[in-house]
Amino acid sequence: MNDFDRRVIEAFPGKSVRKDLTGLMKKGANVPTYVLEYLLGMYCATDDEDEMKIGLEKIKKILSENYVRPDQSDYVKSRIKENGQYTVIDKVTVRLDEREDKYVASFTNLDLDEIIEARKQFTKDEWVTILLRSAGYEPDELKEKEKLHYLLRFVPFTQKNYNLVELGPRGTGKSHAYSELSPYSILMSSGHTTVSNMFYNMASHRVGLVGNWDCVAFDEVGGIKGGDTDMVQIMKNYMANGSFARGSDSISTDASIAFEGNTFRSVDDMLRTTNLFEPFPSDFNNDSAFFDRIHAYLPGWETPKLKAALFTSRYGLISDCFSEFCHAMRRFDFTNSFGEYFALNDNFNTRDDTAVRRTFSGLAKMIYPDECISKEEARELLVYSIECRRRVKEQLRKMNPAEFSDVMLGYIDLDEYHYMTGTKGNFVAGENEQKLNDLIGFESIKSSIRKIKAFAKRNKNDPDLNLHMSFCGNPGTGKTEVARILS
Repeated sequence: MNDFDRRVIEAFPGKSVRKDLTGLMKKGANVPTYVLEYLLGMYCATDDEDEMKIGLEKIKKILSENYVRPDQSDYVKSRIKENGQYTVIDKVTVRLDEREDKYVASFTNLDLDEIIEARKQFTKDEWVTILLRSAGYEPDELKEKEKLHYLLRFVPFTQKNYNLVELGPRGTGKSHAYSELSPYSILMSSGHTTVSNMFYNMASHRVGLVGNWDCVAFDEVGGIKGGDTDMVQIMKNYMANGSFARGSDSISTDASIAFEGNTFRSVDDMLRTTNLFEPFPSDFNNDSAFFDRIHAYLPGWETPKLKAALFTSRYGLISDCFSEFCHAMRRFDFTNSFGEYFALNDNFNTRDDTAVRRTFSGLAKMIYPDECISKEEARELLVYSIECRRRVKEQLRKMNPAEFSDVMLGYIDLDEYHYMTGTKGNFVAGENEQKLNDLIGFESIKSSIRKIKAFAKRNKNDPDLNLHMSFCGNPGTGKTEVARILS
């Protein structure tokens, strides 16, 4: 055990575990990772090998006696009848008994303040290492961009109403996070569902999956089929605003949706003939309105194939603690945490803006849960968030070039902008530029002026710098007015 592992154990007593023990126990116990690591955190949170062996034997005994299969319900009933009580390891459902006015079951939540305070003991890179090891990965085997890809898989756990797509080759671990790491996520392994199962059952008047889980993930997007013709339309409405209508009711929930799928051709081949959404079924494919609701596209071909070296044997948070941390952070909003430093450029429409802000927020809540983010740290997450949305926009342009022509998404550094305009404080334009902004239309002119100003700033020391402009066009199009403002 090295010094870093000791710091993790000291910062999270009883909440950290050596991750190779999880893999060891999984070979002989078909139980979710978060169940195993909860027990490992209780009995094996130590660096003493003898105590660890005793703890492992204790866990094996607990699993053999208390983790029961569905077909053992009569056995459990008989044990309860004979002994008066019996401990069962299983998923607990909490519901309100309106007649008795009480909850049938309840559980205690994570002390989020304790996690946020412990986070301050680590640098940004060290905390990312802890997060990835908590999910079972070894960050030393990953490049910086790959680390962000892996963290993006967890954003549906931390951000409400977030829509993520990850398509890529087989064997990259796309579905692992949604099936093993969190009890608040459900993985639809076949990709098949119905309107009543996904959204609302008109017969029982019960909300479906989106009302009961933080994240609903589809493992094979090619298998998504809706038995009801309303499926695609309801899905689009929900992905746009987190609500849907069934009968006379409008229902709002905050579940995120993750679409996972395999690509069977190279990226170049897909781009040559169709687009990067090719694995989706015909009901969805080339539906630009549906794909415009996607907040981020994670390129699975940029993540490494799973191999033994990618699974860590070092210490991280137990999966139960990690999932509770993500769940607790959902109630916070970091969508404008970069606003002190940056603004989004004029090529953003409303959906682009929402997409980038939600991606940024989800990542920031994981990495900087106290919202203390420096300018360069915010820049890193913002650039990545814009890239993930721009990948979506570029595919939309292939589907519908006329509607989705603005794909040059970017950001404005407010410090540089203030330097160019001589303004201070908030994002305020200079006097002449404000006059230009007040004109209706002229969007291409406004964009060009900003680019020219940025070019002039970069080359301000060039003695040969000369900027001349010529305005040509039909009479009555505002050439003289624009020239007067710029003169």
